[in-house]
Amino acid sequence: MEKEKIEVAIDDFKITSNPNIVLHTEGLKDCVGLVLLDHEKRGLMNIFYDGSSEFDFTLAEESIETFLAEFKEKNPTAYLAAVPVFDHNQYAHPMVEYAQSYLARKGIELSVERVDLTREFRSPATIQKRNITTKQLVVHPEKLLVIYMFGNMIMNIKKLD
Repeated sequence: MEKEKIEVAIDDFKITSNPNIVLHTEGLKDCVGLVLLDHEKRGLMNIFYDGSSEFDFTLAEESIETFLAEFKEKNPTAYLAAVPVFDHNQYAHPMVEYAQSYLARKGIELSVERVDLTREFRSPATIQKRNITTKQLVVHPEKLLVIYMFGNMIMNIKKLD
């Protein structure tokens, strides 16, 4: 049976307990994907971030708080995904850092999806020629897929169990 796909727009979230529904968001360039899982529900949130140093992070905090309120379990499993920002081979993303800190204050342990692209793609030249332009997150009942895009080309799909 084909599963129904529900799109999650920028600065929005969707939650389901239906095993026949797949949650999907794209455009995770500056925005960040947050996935929450508990024993009953799966949720996907696209946290808006414009990449600006002037961004008001409290807006994201209010959205995350609303999303968290939909989960009964005090400590759902959480994943964050964003496009890595490279600075001397360091991973840094202000919204990831902010969301991670906020969720930690709420007592939620978090897995942050980070990928060493030189290891994943085996060629630093590939990385220099093609920067990641975006990520997509796909939340199935049994798996979470992180899809890396270089322009219009899918370079890697990583499954998180």
